[in-house]
Amino acid sequence: MEVGGSATATHSRATPPPSRATSRSGQGGSRRHHVRDPAYADTRYVDELVAPGVVNTMPEQTLRAVADHGHIQGDTIHGTYEASQQVLNDLETVGVSYADVVRVLEDEGIAKFTASGNELFEQLDAELHTTRTAT
Repeated sequence: MEVGGSATATHSRATPPPSRATSRSGQGGSRRHHVRDPAYADTRYVDELVAPGVVNTMPEQTLRAVADHGHIQGDTIHGTYEASQQVLNDLETVGVSYADVVRVLEDEGIAKFTASGNELFEQLDAELHTTRTAT
């Protein structure tokens, strides 16, 4: 885990992705379903997604939760390919498109990083303006 940074979470076991998934209905339409369950531990998507060389992006609140009470158990990803592929196959069978899920997660991730970056730049600009005015 990279402290102060973020990471790319690799999907393991039967854990659903930490966002919304797009499901194809029998009529060919699509609808969004929120799959993050608030009943899950606040460290779930970190504790269960650990492997060497993997970077995991997360909000500061999650980083602090992991530091406080996370249960990192080592590499939980390698050696699970067949089981993970079966989960993806089963999801496709019931109408959940992996490609759609990835697209939604990527679009949402880009939007969130862009918003955070813009907020940071605005804060820096305000601080620079305040500093220049004070001198």
